[in-house]
Amino acid sequence: MNERTQAILDAVRSLRARWLRVRWVEYGLQSLFYLMLLSALVLLIFPDLGKGALAVTLLGGAAVLGALVALVKRPNEAAMAKDYDDVAGLKDRISSTIELVEQKATGPMFEALVEDASMATQRVTPQAVYPYRVPREGRWLAVPLLLIAAVLFLPGILDASEPVEPKVAETIEARIDQLEEILSKEKNKELSQRKKDLLEELEKLKAELSKDKVDKKDAMAEIAKMLEQLEKQQEQELQKKIDLKKMLAGLKEENKDLEEMLQNGDHQDALNKIKEKIDELEKKLKEKGKQLTPEELEKLEELLRKYKEIEAQLLKMLQINADLDFTGEVMDFLKFFEGDLADLEDLEFGGILKPCDCDDPGT
Repeated sequence: MNERTQAILDAVRSLRARWLRVRWVEYGLQSLFYLMLLSALVLLIFPDLGKGALAVTLLGGAAVLGALVALVKRPNEAAMAKDYDDVAGLKDRISSTIELVEQKATGPMFEALVEDASMATQRVTPQAVYPYRVPREGRWLAVPLLLIAAVLFLPGILDASEPVEPKVAETIEARIDQLEEILSKEKNKELSQRKKDLLEELEKLKAELSKDKVDKKDAMAEIAKMLEQLEKQQEQELQKKIDLKKMLAGLKEENKDLEEMLQNGDHQDALNKIKEKIDELEKKLKEKGKQLTPEELEKLEELLRKYKEIEAQLLKMLQINADLDFTGEVMDFLKFFEGDLADLEDLEFGGILKPCDCDDPGT
């Protein structure tokens, strides 16, 4: 292979590299256009996505997609040579030279063809064959860019017309900190289902009050809604307690101390006493069970079952008491919270929050 033939092959390869760069830019711009449209939709669904991460994803994704598409569509050297011929007006001289080189052709006609092709590759540069062009999608990049800007910034612009009075924000923030303390105290404890449900409701309330732009009216509405719900639940729990207390007080017991505890509502003392009785009976059954007559054994087992049933009811009563105490604590907290907000001056006038000089007694 002589120098001119090698020069033609090098020129075609250089043209192919130029094609890849040009097409990478074109396909990258097209990818960026459609990725930006998709990003606008994603931001509508997930508005808290980071802007920096989004920008990196868009640019990186467009670059990678553009390169992948260019590589997939990359033409062979014969197609490159044909494009060279078309731009140089050589009537397939370069493409024919490439084919003949692959066939290892020789002779005067081949040499003459190589001469023409070599001169053409020196005259026509790869930049002339494949100039950079902005695709249609590149010219319209401003459209998805404006859509993304609208999704990112329009909600903030609209919300800017409804500022939150500073004292309201401070009060909500302080009470949220106290609510966090209540929640953290209970995290590592063994909880009843009632308490778990209540903590879950408190988490929801915390999430609602932690949102941006929560004003006095919205906060008080959320608190009032939860207080109403807790009052209904507390009434149901109190009724359960009353019914269970009546049942326990009505139990007739040979042990007068235990019977008196049940009647007076000393449920923790009664539970301790019951546990002692159960331990005594289980120990007696274990040590002397084989010495007892069938009638004595049956009577002892029946008494043990009775004490275990009372124990279960007492545990249930104590759990109801604990749940009621915790519910009462939460309700007191919410009422103080509601009172704090109600005591703040209502600065709302005609649906617009007006600024207030709170040092002015005439305000």
